[in-house]
Amino acid sequence: MHQETPDTPADLPVHEARTLEAALTMAIQYVVARPRTAHEVRQKLGRSGVTEAVATAVIAQLRARGFLDDAAYTRAYVTSRLTHRGYGPQRLRRELQQRGVGRQLVEETVVQSLDTEDILVAARQQAAKRWGRLTREVDLARRRQKVYDFLRRRGFTAAIAQQVLAEVVADPMAY
Repeated sequence: MHQETPDTPADLPVHEARTLEAALTMAIQYVVARPRTAHEVRQKLGRSGVTEAVATAVIAQLRARGFLDDAAYTRAYVTSRLTHRGYGPQRLRRELQQRGVGRQLVEETVVQSLDTEDILVAARQQAAKRWGRLTREVDLARRRQKVYDFLRRRGFTAAIAQQVLAEVVADPMAY
């Protein structure tokens, strides 16, 4: 049996219509503070005791009013986290999925938004920062391993981490 979910206050019982207005106000304040995913809004509403039907209606209204757009959120998130935090594609995928963004949207966004050169630039910046902090490490093998592990934790693939590490070791003065 397929049950339709209400998208407008007219589709809801009277007692839920009042709740809808309060939930909508709360949700707008939540997404205006900083961009959120539909999943995050649904969780916030659920924690506030809002029913699933009201939460679905609120999310539909937020989307219709332009307050909620998971695709735009994902694009901005990927660009920002790569540029400002130096996160690699694997970490970006994991974080977005934890925020409730669908796997397909995450994959499409990461593939479209990041090219290999952008990823290499971010990995080089992160490696340079870490390499410089490890100057007291006299054992070159340990130093290399620490930088490699750091890059992997940041979300860079093994191939990218190895390539960047080889560049750092070949010309440590550049880093």
